Amino acid sequence: MPKKYPFCVIIAHERFIGDSVRVKDTSRAEKRKEKEERKKELISKEKEEIKRIKSTLRSEMLERIQKIEKVAGTHLTSIFFIGV
Repeated sequence: MPKKYPFCVIIAHERFIGDSVRVKDTSRAEKRKEKEERKKELISKEKEEIKRIKSTLRSEMLERIQKIEKVAGTHLTSIFFIGV
């Protein structure tokens, strides 16, 4: 401080106030996150449903082939369903 002006003081303010009263609003971000979670849950449920339907169709097809084998007297099941 110069001796000529002892009352002259430059006041500096912080750019970011840590203990401010204003609360950050994160409701939109939370809603987006909830929506994304719901979508993931729906997709996983649909995948499980598709998996269940595929397994029932596979078992029905295997039963039909076995009936045909029984009538025809052949063994085609081992040829078609080796990887099952």
